[in-house]
Parts: sequence; structure tokens; C-alpha cells
Amino acid sequence: MPCGTLGKHIRHVYDHFSLLLIQLPLTSNGWVVDYDERSRNTTLETSQKEAIRHLKAIQERLTATTSIDYNSPLTLHANIDPESSLKSHFVSSFGRELWFCCLHAIHHYATIKIICVESGIDVPEDFGMAPSTLQSKK
Repeated sequence: MPCGTLGKHIRHVYDHFSLLLIQLPLTSNGWVVDYDERSRNTTLETSQKEAIRHLKAIQERLTATTSIDYNSPLTLHANIDPESSLKSHFVSSFGRELWFCCLHAIHHYATIKIICVESGIDVPEDFGMAPSTLQSKK
């Protein structure tokens, strides 16, 4: 895949979860998420050791969110016009954004699977498949 590497996809997935959780614990300023604030060209993209360290850390942070109500409100900031630096603001919730991060990760896992297959690396058949796809196969 041109310009695509396993590391770039892993970093991209990590960034989304990290940006969702970065403001925890919540303060009186409210919860704002902006997925456009991703990092790029980090050691997470090129070092397997760094990638593992970051992924373990985000896994621990996700495990600690079990007490957060999925309906907890948040505001999503997003740039929807590449010609403008203005951000649109959307009302959302923790549960909706957690769902988005999970499905977005699965989408990237499907791309990672393609890179692996092209490189001769074995990957489980269901890797990168959405839950609804897996359920429909039963």
C-alpha cells in the first residue's frame, strides 16, 4: 500500500483513543475532543518497542474508563472544510465517541491486514472485521 506502514496505522489508531481520553479526569471546563490534533511522524510509527509501550498505556487508560457513563456529554471539534481553519462543534457523548474510535480502529486493522498479507505475514481471518460482519457470518 503506497505510503502506508503498519506503524503509521498503529499510531493513527492510538491517537484517536488518546485524544478521546486525554482530558480525563474531567474538569469543569467540559469535555472537548478534537481528532484533528493527532501527532505525526513519531517514534510510535517506527519503533515496535514504543508502539507496544503506548498501546499498553492506552489499554490501561481504557480499562479505567469503566466508571464513565456512556451518555457523558462531550463536544467534538472537527475541521470539515480543508480551505478553512474554523472548527465545527458537534454535541456527542463518551459512548458514541468510544464506539467511533473502536470502529475506526477496526477499519485501520483491515488495512493493516492487507499490508500483512502483502508482506507474507499471517493474520487471523476475522482481524479487521466489524462486529456486525462477524455476527452476520454466524
